[in-house]
Amino acid sequence: MIGRQYMTMKKDGCWIFLSHSSADIKKVRQIRNEFEKCGHNPLAFHLKCLHDDTEEGKKELSDLIIREIDSREWFVFCESSDASKSEYVQMEKDHILKTGKVNIWSIDMSKPIDEILALVRDICRQIKVFVSYAHRDRELAMRVINALSEKDFDVWTDEDMTTGMLWLDQINHAITEAAQYGFVLAFITENYLNSSGCRTETLAAIDKEAIVIPLVFGDANIPDELANYPYYRIPGVPSDHDIYLIVELIEAALQRRIKGPIVQSYALNKLKEINEKLNYEGRYHSQEAEFISTSGASDDYIEVYKFPCCGLKIAVGDGPVSRFRADGCCYKKKENKYNG
Repeated sequence: MIGRQYMTMKKDGCWIFLSHSSADIKKVRQIRNEFEKCGHNPLAFHLKCLHDDTEEGKKELSDLIIREIDSREWFVFCESSDASKSEYVQMEKDHILKTGKVNIWSIDMSKPIDEILALVRDICRQIKVFVSYAHRDRELAMRVINALSEKDFDVWTDEDMTTGMLWLDQINHAITEAAQYGFVLAFITENYLNSSGCRTETLAAIDKEAIVIPLVFGDANIPDELANYPYYRIPGVPSDHDIYLIVELIEAALQRRIKGPIVQSYALNKLKEINEKLNYEGRYHSQEAEFISTSGASDDYIEVYKFPCCGLKIAVGDGPVSRFRADGCCYKKKENKYNG
């Protein structure tokens, strides 16, 4: 939000596991260096302190690798003929896939190094994110931001404001960084649509040719400037489970847009699956309805309630209630534009 929030890039980046054969270590080091240039922390196991010439040493090394995999969310498979013959590489791949990790990329090590490094930069565009949201939606935004941070996304947040630079320059710099090395996540709500600062951020991101993923909450309209972008409709008041579905949706949307991940073929199906979970008729509101008024005779009265999440009013004639099943409100099914 230009003028209200300050956002800059986290300094520690994210942690990336490089699965590779030691025979490819020269190119792997170049890959590692490129990730580091983009601000991340790649790990390429090439250890002299552990030996696998004994069963004890082999188990110690395997346990260390598995523990490292379990603690990470981002993985790159450095594919080569040597890698396909490596017992450790196959063990790493099997464990990564078995544990359900989804942020996985495959690099063909036989390609020229310039092509490989270009793919590394594409991978990085899936990790760094600038979140544009209205000040009044801060609580909602922070729920998603925290979930993204748990999955090791490199998120720009207002807590990372630095001194010595005008706030407008910081915002512009962060959007430029997102356009070059990441993507922009836009929280489209009624508050967003009424915010000139948010609209300015979006237009700046579009002008810089950034990847923009609009999340449309409730019945908010998609703004004209984003009408041609694939967008995703989210419940107006998402549950805790919905928040994690939103993160999965973002992951799948990125995997579908950017070439390279070995799981790309599953991304579109994943988007459809999440869309069905987030958008279906007859969901209960996640907030209690508020009593508004009563009218009519004592034996034929009508009570009117309103849901805070979307403003929908419902009239009932059988006494107080705390929740209603409602169609046509913030949970009204609308088709996501995930085929754009």
